[in-house]
Amino acid sequence: MKTVISFIIILISVYTVAGQSNKTDKLPRWEIGLDILPLLKDTSYHMKESVLLKYRIGDKVKLRTRVGIYFDDVNNQPSHPPYTDTIWGYRPRVYFSFGIEKPLLMVSKVHIYWGVDAFIFYNKNDVYRHSKALGIPPTENEAWIDDREYKTGINAFIYGEYHFTDHFSLNLEAFWQFAYRYERYYNKEYRDNQLFTEGGRTIKRFLTQVQPISSINLMYKF
Repeated sequence: MKTVISFIIILISVYTVAGQSNKTDKLPRWEIGLDILPLLKDTSYHMKESVLLKYRIGDKVKLRTRVGIYFDDVNNQPSHPPYTDTIWGYRPRVYFSFGIEKPLLMVSKVHIYWGVDAFIFYNKNDVYRHSKALGIPPTENEAWIDDREYKTGINAFIYGEYHFTDHFSLNLEAFWQFAYRYERYYNKEYRDNQLFTEGGRTIKRFLTQVQPISSINLMYKF
C-alpha cells in the first residue's frame, strides 16, 4: 500500500512537467508505472508491489528498470489453543531488473513490445516461535527458522499496451524466465529445553518458467 501512495505522489509531482514536455515532443521520454497484479492475486515471481521506470533513447528503443522492496513483519501472531504462542520475525524481499525493449506492432492506441532484462531477487524468512501447552505437565517448544533465497537470471518478455490518453496507458506483460536459484534453509527446535531436531539444506539449480500474465502495469508518460 505504501508503494501505491508513493506512486500517486510521483504522478502529482511530474504532472506539470509532463504538460510542458509533450508540447515540444510527441513521444514522451519518461514512463513510470505500478504493477497492479499483486492487488488482484498473490504473486511471488516479482514482488507484492513494484515500480517500473522507462526511458526512451530513440524513436522506438526504451530502457527499463523495475524495483520492488517488500517487508513483512510476522510479530504478534494469534495463539492456537491449547498452545500459547509467541512469534516474531521478518520477511524482507528485494527485486531489481534492468533491460531494453522495442516495438513489435503499433496500431492506433494498441502497441505490442518485446524485450529482455536481467534481474536479481532476494528473499529472507527469519522466524522464531515459542509455544507453551497448558497441559499437565506443561510442555514448552522453541523453534528457529532461517531461510534465504537468491535468484538471478534473464527475462524475455512481451506485452500489449492500450493507451487511454497521451499520458496514461495499461499494459499486460508475459515472460519466459531463465534463472539460477540458490536457497539455504536452516532450522532448530527444542522441546522442554532439550534439542529435538536441527538441520538444514542447500539448493542450487537452474530453472526456467513461463508466466502468461507476469504483471499488469498502469503507466504514466511524461
